[in-house]
Amino acid sequence: MSVIRVKKLIKVYGKDDVVEQALNGVDLTIEKGEFSAIVGPSGSGKTTLLNIIGGLDKADSGSVRVDNVDIGRMSGGERTQFRLHKIGFIFQAYNLLPVLTARENTGFIMQLQGVDAEQRRKRVDKLLHSVGLGDKMDSPPGKMSGGQQQRVAVARALAAKPALVLADEPTANLDSGSSENLLMIMSRLNEEEGTTFVFSTHDMRVIRKARRVVTLEDGKVIKDES
Repeated sequence: MSVIRVKKLIKVYGKDDVVEQALNGVDLTIEKGEFSAIVGPSGSGKTTLLNIIGGLDKADSGSVRVDNVDIGRMSGGERTQFRLHKIGFIFQAYNLLPVLTARENTGFIMQLQGVDAEQRRKRVDKLLHSVGLGDKMDSPPGKMSGGQQQRVAVARALAAKPALVLADEPTANLDSGSSENLLMIMSRLNEEEGTTFVFSTHDMRVIRKARRVVTLEDGKVIKDES
């Protein structure tokens, strides 16, 4: 079953004489449960592709289906609701709310979804223990290391059981030990939860861990290896 199906995707930035073609006819299908990396040099289009798949940006032409829904035809409000229920995000800069604890950050999306407090507590406690933060549940981000903050971000991305988790350079701000630990946790959660992970990355540690590597160059898929 396909979680992502992208066809003939084109995205151009700029206008008149100053134009950059970020994506140039990308075709890509990602199946449920995959642990995949999108790689390529800076400017190859990988972050643009991730942002369009995640509904954070719109393509100029082509189609994007996520969990069998054509998100390219949605309004901005519809895409926001779709992301809330179907897509988890892990960002390079963690993007945790500084005034909330690890427990509150992890459960925030579920709260927006209207999940009742007891269900949230059970799910959040399970995930924070899974990422090795059972003793940090009541700590705010400022009291945690970068690696611990990114583990909270992983737990938050998985909390609402999304169809898809998109991770944009999730190890970029971490040391080698924290990166390896985070990748081990995400790989294990991918297997246990069956959640589809797609990474945008330069990090060879992520690339080695991925079970499929899609290489972009000049906005085109030039290699797709399992």
